[in-house]
Amino acid sequence: MLTLSSDQKKIYQEATALWGVEFLRGMIHEEYGEYLVAENHYFNRNRCTEDDLVEEVADVMVTMFQLALLLGETEVLEVMQRKIVRLGERVAQANPQWKEG
Repeated sequence: MLTLSSDQKKIYQEATALWGVEFLRGMIHEEYGEYLVAENHYFNRNRCTEDDLVEEVADVMVTMFQLALLLGETEVLEVMQRKIVRLGERVAQANPQWKEG
């Protein structure tokens, strides 16, 4: 699971303190929009590179980590873990030969 260093957390917290939650919300919308365009261009139109898509995924993840810190990092990680377990159960059900771990 991805984790944040204390330096990364400080940067995210300072960015939120400087620019506020409304700015973060705007960035989330902007970055998701750019991701959606890049994802469509990469998979459906062959109009961007894998590096372009990786760049947009990273931008979305940066904004999501910042939001997770605002909402409560522990709570978000707990919910993520439950969802990953559920995904593993679904994979095992769809592919009985697959084994976790």
